[in-house]
This record gives sequence, C-alpha cells and structure tokens, in this order.
Amino acid sequence: KSRLDPGDHKKLEREIAVMKSLIHPYIIRLYEVMESKNLIYLVTEYAANGELL
Repeated sequence: KSRLDPGDHKKLEREIAVMKSLIHPYIIRLYEVMESKNLIYLVTEYAANGELL
C-alpha cells in the first residue's frame, strides 16, 4: 500500500468498486476491503475446489 503512487491508488480504488459490483455465479464476490498501515486486505467469497487464476 505505501508503495503505491497516487495514480496506482486511484486505479486500485476503481478496480475494487468494479469487483464489488460484479454479481455472477462464476465470479468470486468481493465482500469487504480493509487497510492497515502497509497492507490492503480483500475479503472474498470462499472458492471450494477451484483455483483463483
């Protein structure tokens, strides 16, 4: 997080907004985003028996 320049941070915020808006049975849902001083945490739907590619 601390290494992101302002342009990249804006892109990340846009990507998060898009991910939260997607609702489809074959797309993992993004439920929550949390930030600490140095990290960004994404809380997603559990993907059983699959790979996140």
